[in-house]
Amino acid sequence: MAAPTYLFANNANSILAAPINTVATTLQVSAGTGALFPTPQVNQPFLMTLIDSATQLVNEIVLVTARVGDVMTVVRAQEGTTAKSWLGGDICANLVTAATVQNMEQIPQAQAAAHNWAQDTGGVNSYVAAYSPPITQRIQGMTLRIKIANSNSGACTLDIGAGPSPWVNPDGSPLGAGALISGGWAEFVDNVTNYQLISSSQQAQSLAGAATTGAFQWRPTGETLTGWIIANATTVGNVASNATQRANADTANNFAWHWNNFSNTQCPVFTSAGAPTTRGANAAADFAANKQIQVYDKRGKGVIGVDTMGGAATTRLAGVPVTSGAVTTPGSIIGENLHTLLASEITSHFHTAGISDPTHAHAVTGGTIAGTGTFPRPQTSVSDAFIPIGATTIGIAAAATGVRVSSSNGLDTTNSTGGSGSHNTVALNDTGYWWIKL
Repeated sequence: MAAPTYLFANNANSILAAPINTVATTLQVSAGTGALFPTPQVNQPFLMTLIDSATQLVNEIVLVTARVGDVMTVVRAQEGTTAKSWLGGDICANLVTAATVQNMEQIPQAQAAAHNWAQDTGGVNSYVAAYSPPITQRIQGMTLRIKIANSNSGACTLDIGAGPSPWVNPDGSPLGAGALISGGWAEFVDNVTNYQLISSSQQAQSLAGAATTGAFQWRPTGETLTGWIIANATTVGNVASNATQRANADTANNFAWHWNNFSNTQCPVFTSAGAPTTRGANAAADFAANKQIQVYDKRGKGVIGVDTMGGAATTRLAGVPVTSGAVTTPGSIIGENLHTLLASEITSHFHTAGISDPTHAHAVTGGTIAGTGTFPRPQTSVSDAFIPIGATTIGIAAAATGVRVSSSNGLDTTNSTGGSGSHNTVALNDTGYWWIKL
């Protein structure tokens, strides 16, 4: 049912043709004067004021829902008046009433849209709003706005004064997580059986491929992107927050996204003076309290899918160092860029060792080897002499100096080398900036 449209006519007045009592639902005006009044249609009534002709101090306002000639169908006692008995000759007039004027929107009200927005006072997934004037009747096609207090995590209900009803997407499906963002606005239409979200929700934008709050974008440049902030552990908040990256009302959704999705360890909250503080009742309360929140930090870090990612577990991240969180939890910090290798991390192996002794000399002892022949020069060492002829045995005596392999623990070892520096575990990468959608 649509909202009623009231009809008016200039100088429409007459008198009762016959008396009526307090429960009468029809009245008749003087013959031929009914045409002076509007002709009501469905949901298009008009208001009539009955006034006593004797004093003109007593009155009753009635709602005329139908007129056939001079006979009118009425709903009695409107706008706080009381049904009374009326005499023939009492006055009937289509006058402007207080409610008529109050229902007329004035320019300041139109600019503020004061009649069709309200603050959410409900909880997560159960939204409640009180409009002014109060809404007590569901009207097909009525369009309203609400400022969200808590981001939703799934299907929702909405109560605007006529009881809770499902809050759904345009296709009738339940709202998904993230469709409504704390501190943000939502516009909806009344379908009588449910409320349909018609604003461009976070969920709808995401389904359409548009970037929504919390979306990440990488650029191999240092350019500035409007509507995005840098993921660099600075802070965001409202205008009075003194946030170090962006202090502006447009950070409300991003503030709530960080507040709702990360702990105070990863994305801590600070006062407007920059002092660490605890979190309040919800993101909207902290944002309104001029607090700052630290932006997710992507400096010097790559990206990798969590183990499981909604599917079966793997062993691909087994043994990977964990700084915070877990290898199965989104938003965790795992791995490292540089690492000094430990002996336990080196594959078990042997080193091939050889001895080079180019100046190692030995003296030769013994006589001559049977036979004939002469030496071309005196014998001094094995390395530069011919084997002597005439000796039956030859012995070699070791020199006093030489090279030996140390064996202090019963195992032969070789001298060590290396500097124990950090081992590079960073793959070949392009560098750039990570941005987060406001």
